[in-house]
Amino acid sequence: MQDLFLKIAGSQANNKGENFVAGKGVVLIEELICKKFFEGNTFVARTKVISSENKGDRIRKTKDENPGTGDLIPPNQPGTRPGWPQKLDKHASAPGNVKAFVLALLGFKESEVSSQQFGEALEQLLDKSQPGRGFLIRYETYDQQTRSGANVGRWNTYVRWSHVGPEEGNSKDEIAKRRAELDKSAPITQ
Repeated sequence: MQDLFLKIAGSQANNKGENFVAGKGVVLIEELICKKFFEGNTFVARTKVISSENKGDRIRKTKDENPGTGDLIPPNQPGTRPGWPQKLDKHASAPGNVKAFVLALLGFKESEVSSQQFGEALEQLLDKSQPGRGFLIRYETYDQQTRSGANVGRWNTYVRWSHVGPEEGNSKDEIAKRRAELDKSAPITQ
């Protein structure tokens, strides 16, 4: 039994949060992480929902039903903290998903930045100083059916990101104010 206790003691505590569900809105960036987890290198955007609304998505009564005909799916509610993990070593689409997220967060198009500039920006965002903390970013979910493998036919919810400009709440002063509030109410512990 002692070996089991030592194994548990030596593991990293699981801080899994909720996922994004069908909806759209604006989230606050609390923390951006990129490190090796159980299934390899993983990027995680830890967020807090500021505003959300349903897009008309309904619960599917069967796995093949598209669109769903059940009750409306309630979106992530304001104040909840959905995470956005991207398993970089496991899913071929994950690196491109992270790139799209970072470009949307910073308000650039892919054609406007070189690979080196992008890499430097990503490295800065992941720094211990967390310069993205306090930024707002807009999200909207979409569903896509798995086309192959063990989960063929299963519907998954994915997130598209879009930029929130300074005039919409991402001015330097507004970001600094939100960041200061986060530092008090939800300090980074790692």
